[in-house]
Amino acid sequence: MSGIAGAVFSDGRPLGRDLLDRIAGSTFRRGFDGVQTWHDERAAMIRFAHATTPEARGETQPFVGGDSGITLLLDGRLDNRAELLALLGADGARLTDAPDGLIALKLFEREGREFVHRLVGDYAVAAWQPRSRRLDLFRSPMGWRPLLWAFDGTTFGFASEPRALILG
Repeated sequence: MSGIAGAVFSDGRPLGRDLLDRIAGSTFRRGFDGVQTWHDERAAMIRFAHATTPEARGETQPFVGGDSGITLLLDGRLDNRAELLALLGADGARLTDAPDGLIALKLFEREGREFVHRLVGDYAVAAWQPRSRRLDLFRSPMGWRPLLWAFDGTTFGFASEPRALILG
């Protein structure tokens, strides 16, 4: 199983590479297909990759929106890809072979937080919006994918593995 993790500082201080490395090194049971990291000054995201769908092979996460700058991680799968692609119209036609996370990003850019009501499947999603400095977390209604979070007053952390929150 793959996994996701990340952190945001609420007090405005920049995120250091050391925190990112600690979190990335904490979850040895996941990430059979590699560990991918991303960060800007305020947020960090980590993906412990394990491809479970044909579209996920070789993908790199998180996905970053060109104009919006929104950065999105998706752990899981979307079972209504055809419906979502049709909803996206011309953008959807170009995303036929795209990973589920990219489809989710395009839908998030279009509909905002309400995009989650369109998703069918087993998923945990983290979306960082740098312009508003907002992190949104979502998981499928049945909650099969773990998605945990912790806040100590200045650092907000999330992870699909508790060890990432403790060691981060």
